[in-house]
Amino acid sequence: MLQGKIAAIVDNESVVINMGSEQGVSPGMTFTAVYEAQRILDPDNPKNTLGTLTFEIAKLRATNVQDKMTFCKILDPYINRGIEIPLVPFITSESKVDPEATQIGGPENLKLKIGTIVRQVESSAK
Repeated sequence: MLQGKIAAIVDNESVVINMGSEQGVSPGMTFTAVYEAQRILDPDNPKNTLGTLTFEIAKLRATNVQDKMTFCKILDPYINRGIEIPLVPFITSESKVDPEATQIGGPENLKLKIGTIVRQVESSAK
């Protein structure tokens, strides 16, 4: 499964990711943009990491694949699975995902940003 990051926000309907044909991306591939809290600590023992919590932000489809980058259309601008969080504003290029975050944070973390992780969606057809 391929994993990369959003390299540029083109507009409210498209982004560029930092993977291309050299990494195995082909037109039509689907990706999920995610926010991943890096560490969830046990409140009873802060030295114990419980794991990570991942929130899906958007679904993307590769439309224009180049050697090292891919232009993607945003298919589903907010895959909100059971959490009530405002959708607007959904995209911002002002800040990057903080890989050292120790708290999940607020809705600002659930927006597409430069640096947001993208993961290939596994195809169900084999």
